[in-house]
Amino acid sequence: METDRNKTYGTEATAYFAAPMVIPGDSGFSSQWHLQNLIYPGIDLNVTDVWDDYRGNGVVVGVIDTGIDYNHSDLNPNYRFDLDYDARSGDNDSYASSSDDNHGTAVAGVIGATFGNGNVVGVAPGADITGFRVGFGSGTEGQILTQFQNMANVDIVNNSWSYGGFFYDNFLTDPTFASIGDALRNAIDNGRDGLGTIVTFSSGNSRTVGQNVNYHSFQSSQYTITVAALDQDGGISYFSTPGAAILVAAPGSGIYTTDVTGSGGYNAGDYEFLSGTSFSSPAVAGVVALMLEANPQLGYRDVQEILAYSSQNPTSSTSGWQTNGAFNWNGGGLTVSHDYGYGLVDAHAAVRLAETWIGQSTFDTLDSISL
Repeated sequence: METDRNKTYGTEATAYFAAPMVIPGDSGFSSQWHLQNLIYPGIDLNVTDVWDDYRGNGVVVGVIDTGIDYNHSDLNPNYRFDLDYDARSGDNDSYASSSDDNHGTAVAGVIGATFGNGNVVGVAPGADITGFRVGFGSGTEGQILTQFQNMANVDIVNNSWSYGGFFYDNFLTDPTFASIGDALRNAIDNGRDGLGTIVTFSSGNSRTVGQNVNYHSFQSSQYTITVAALDQDGGISYFSTPGAAILVAAPGSGIYTTDVTGSGGYNAGDYEFLSGTSFSSPAVAGVVALMLEANPQLGYRDVQEILAYSSQNPTSSTSGWQTNGAFNWNGGGLTVSHDYGYGLVDAHAAVRLAETWIGQSTFDTLDSISL
């Protein structure tokens, strides 16, 4: 048979060059378009090609949220009871015990729902998950400070929340938020034995009211990975808050994930379809877990750089995209957008780049200039 490196002849050659792909037997997997998009092929996390090699084993992901239903069959096997903390109740049990605690369980499922023995699958189905429970309302800042102090104890922390208002959460002018900023820097400096805890943040769901991630210290921090949300066709979700500080985008509309079991959740079942940047951010946290299993020596800045290099524009439109001033990507800059950041995360590309990554960029090797 004739072959050419730029062509494929016949089904035999096609099969030979096909990448390995793992399709789990979980009954709801076909509804998880963010893992495998059959309607718009390629507009997904491209993660099934990775699961043959990595599933996040040995990586711990903390979830700062409303608590987790760790009795859920898709979450219990991966839950770390020895690491969780409830800052709302002040004890070592981050269970989703209140009627408004649905959110954390759904977020946790996107990250680490188990593989092959349930209904849905997490992006990193072998990763450990643990809950850092907070309540959103009176006393929230103190609870967030406590949980940010706990971030140094885990590898990755996901934050699927944001503040409303404009310039409210300001690390520079508000003493309360300044203390939280100090705790964030400590996790970056000392987490993972000096490599830095990886911190993911949802960009927020306030696009329609003129919000911007640049107005918020959590999302605009150089120490966090801020994630936008996109729809199944690759378009930016109508609610996804934009801004220059967004690093990457991930699926965030109609995401099928775990729900608090029984009647205490979003519905009477144990699973639900949900939308928001709350679900794009944990998707990226899951991808990072795969990257850290592939290369545990990555510094937090290495993770950010790899995500930027390996993400891409998921649409044919270049409207709103610019080429930045970098000179180290094929002799030029990277394309970037205030809607998508550097683009849709590609788990396969990110993991392969992580495997071969040379060098280590941490807080200790960070150069800064003050004007």
